[in-house]
Amino acid sequence: MSSPTCARGACAGSTSDPTSSTLPHRSKGTRRRLRQCAGALADELGRPLRFEARATDEVDGFLRMEDAGWKGDAGHGGEGFLATGMAEWFAEVTAGFRDRGRLRVNALAAGDRTVYVAFNFRSADAEFGFVDTYDTGLAEHRPGVLGRTIEMRRLDALSDVAYLDPCLDPTFAEAMRLYPHRRTQANLIVAHGGAASQALAAALPTARDVRDRMRRVLAPSR
Repeated sequence: MSSPTCARGACAGSTSDPTSSTLPHRSKGTRRRLRQCAGALADELGRPLRFEARATDEVDGFLRMEDAGWKGDAGHGGEGFLATGMAEWFAEVTAGFRDRGRLRVNALAAGDRTVYVAFNFRSADAEFGFVDTYDTGLAEHRPGVLGRTIEMRRLDALSDVAYLDPCLDPTFAEAMRLYPHRRTQANLIVAHGGAASQALAAALPTARDVRDRMRRVLAPSR
């Protein structure tokens, strides 16, 4: 399985101007549409967009923004931290990384309105996306895509970070296409306990293969 990444220098451009050259690995049409979204978003908010590093105590603001969107609606599949009762866990985990100097919070804003926030964790010379959210009231202008794009460009200003791994699920095909590189990724199953746990862990890969084959067999023909 492959995971999307972006190495430093791959998407160079101005982090203060979302309409500057972006995503050199994508088509001219895609880049043009992104510039149009950035311009329309700035026009609607009446202020120029800016991308900035935020204080690492942005937990409450992040939770409010996430809960205001579809992730806050547990009745319709939303899995936000407040909706699932995991807000305290989220605050505890991010505080642990903050205290070790391994938390970075990025935001896209215009004036006093924040439209995108991302929490990333540092490990060695890499930065890993933990979670992000955007203002769903402005979804037509694609603030999430804009935020992730500018976040890639920010790498050039970080001498201690070689690449960004957004830790995206491969099922998010559109978001995957934003990132220019791929890294091979493998799943590791570790048994914890005695012989029964070890036997179960050993059987899981076979069970997964059988499941995938049955899905292919039972899938309707096109």
